[in-house]
Amino acid sequence: MNNIKANIAKNIIELRKKNKWTQAELADKLNYSDKAVSKWERAEAVPDIETLHALAELFGVTVDYFLYYGKQVQQEYVVPKIENLFQKLAILFLSCIVITSLALLLFVLAIYQAWPWHEHAWLIFVVATPILCTCVSLFFLFNKVWLGSVISVSLIPVFIFASVYLFLFFIEGKNFWLMWLFLPFVVGAIILLFFMNRKSKRNKKTK
Repeated sequence: MNNIKANIAKNIIELRKKNKWTQAELADKLNYSDKAVSKWERAEAVPDIETLHALAELFGVTVDYFLYYGKQVQQEYVVPKIENLFQKLAILFLSCIVITSLALLLFVLAIYQAWPWHEHAWLIFVVATPILCTCVSLFFLFNKVWLGSVISVSLIPVFIFASVYLFLFFIEGKNFWLMWLFLPFVVGAIILLFFMNRKSKRNKKTK
């Protein structure tokens, strides 16, 4: 219990100083007195669970973060933040609009100019799907949101397989259904590589 008290105290001090707040300023944000904050930081008292939750939200970490002390361990309990989130989301949104608009333009041209495969012009939107998925994947990868990266990158080969299969089926009249047998191996390999990469990064941090 004493170790937990000491860890909570050290973490509150570090996070408060990192945000350049005085004890009084932190107390004001939590509707507590500065004396209460002083007791927490001297490990003479421990915040209740509701206060710990409020502290976690205030500092952008999880409640578990306060129970441990050490950068390697604590890194697992930091809530990931994306800097300039709205600007980056705006760029992602505009990229998706551009890709969709180009697909729509090609679709209209294929219909009105009677391209040889105009009856299957809807396939343009199928082909655009993995491109859109790639944009989303790049967004997650650059911002180090690993779960979103795994899901979005794993979906890329699914959409590529679907695009190729539908194109061959409707345009070439060939049913290459056997290609779907390889899809689980491709997706499995991508997920495995992600977890292996994540594990290697963890090992480097702990060394």
